[in-house]
Amino acid sequence: MSSARRWSIFAGLLLLTIVAYAPGLHGEFVLDDRFTVETNFEIRHLGHYLDPGVWLRILRSDRVFTEFTFAFDYAVGKLDPFPYHATNLAIHLGVVLLVYAFVRRMLDLGGLAEGRQLALA
Repeated sequence: MSSARRWSIFAGLLLLTIVAYAPGLHGEFVLDDRFTVETNFEIRHLGHYLDPGVWLRILRSDRVFTEFTFAFDYAVGKLDPFPYHATNLAIHLGVVLLVYAFVRRMLDLGGLAEGRQLALA
């Protein structure tokens, strides 16, 4: 399979995923969103995350990056759920790209000729 065809299929799959999740982008906050977003006053100050000390909380297994994305989304749209959902979808699609690249590289290093098609699957 040519590289252009493989990337076309991959882009099509990502686009189908976006289309499938599009109706949910305008949905309401659910589950723990009340505590992590709606009543979390730390995320209302994006500048708070410029302090390197805040990022040391990662060592305590805190969700600093997640809170940072919430702060960014709050700066963009306050308590409108759309930016939060769009950011979440973008992060997950980015992870899909990284997992594909990782699996493809591992299969290539292992000498599997069909590694690219297998990684795409």
